Amino acid sequence: MPGNPLKTRLRTFVNYLLRFVLAGVFLYASYDKLLHPDVFAERIVDYQLVPYPIVNLLAVFIPILEIALAVLLIAGVWTRASALLSLVLLSLFIFAISFAIARGIPLYGCGCFFTTAVIEPVSWLSMWREALLILCALFLYLIALAESISSASALAVNSKIG
Repeated sequence: MPGNPLKTRLRTFVNYLLRFVLAGVFLYASYDKLLHPDVFAERIVDYQLVPYPIVNLLAVFIPILEIALAVLLIAGVWTRASALLSLVLLSLFIFAISFAIARGIPLYGCGCFFTTAVIEPVSWLSMWREALLILCALFLYLIALAESISSASALAVNSKIG
């Protein structure tokens, strides 16, 4: 039994929209970090969360991971896994920001998009952007999960018929 074509088109549209929004954000966020890994490493140190020996590794790895996620999301390859990894990465970012704010660590620039310091310290309001991106990743994951479940159901029905 075919599904509602309007619902299918809407789900496809939302899937594309969320994939491209998240991919654009990851590409934009990785650009300055790739150009200035030394300054990004300083932003990571500002959080006082990770041991110094792995700071440089993270300063190189995070933007590469963001680019890899963006490419996978744009290509529509492994969408469910990409959405889940995006969700984990963004959750780690919001955890780091909230943990630093809760401990009273003044962050003059979260390092999210730019490695340069800003005039106003990062505040709880800064996390709304991260929360919105988390919702996008979560919704994309749920759409991809629903698509894989419906594909598996259709395959099971077709195998019983044939």
